[in-house]
Amino acid sequence: MSFVPIEVGPYWADLNEHLCDLVALVPPDRLDEAPVGEWGVREVAHHIVGGRDHWLANSLGRERGEMPSANAGVEELQGELRASWERVASFLGDAEALDREYEPPAGDPPYVDPPEFRGHYVAFHRLAHDVHHRAQLLDRIRDLGLEVPEAIRRRPL
Repeated sequence: MSFVPIEVGPYWADLNEHLCDLVALVPPDRLDEAPVGEWGVREVAHHIVGGRDHWLANSLGRERGEMPSANAGVEELQGELRASWERVASFLGDAEALDREYEPPAGDPPYVDPPEFRGHYVAFHRLAHDVHHRAQLLDRIRDLGLEVPEAIRRRPL
C-alpha cells in the first residue's frame, strides 16, 4: 500500500496551544471540578503530559520531562503541556526515529497494536490521544458552565 506523505506537525502544534488556551479558561479554584467519576481539567492536563512522556521514555528511549505538581495552577499546566509538546515535536522532526521499530511501553496492559510498532504509529497514537482529551476538556468546560470564546475556537479535529 502506498500513502501520500502528509505534514501534521503544525496542526498538532496548534492543537497543543489550543489545549493551553482551554486550560486557561478555567478559574484556578475550579480546575478539579468534574462530574462524579470524571476527571477535572487539572487531571486531564496531567494525563496528557504523563502519557506523552510515558511513551517517549518507555517506548522510544527519549528523555522524560517533569510532571506538573499535584496542585499545579494554570500557568504550570500550560508550561508542562508546552514542554512535553516540544519533546514530542523533537521526535516528530527525527525521520530516522519515526521509521524505526520499537517495543510497546513496558508495563502497559496488552493491546492490539500493529505488527510493526514503528515511530509513525506511536506519533499517530499520541495525536489521537491529544485530540481525544481536547474533546474531554471541551466537555468539562461546558459542564462547568463556561464559554469557549470565539477567539480560541478551532475547527473540530
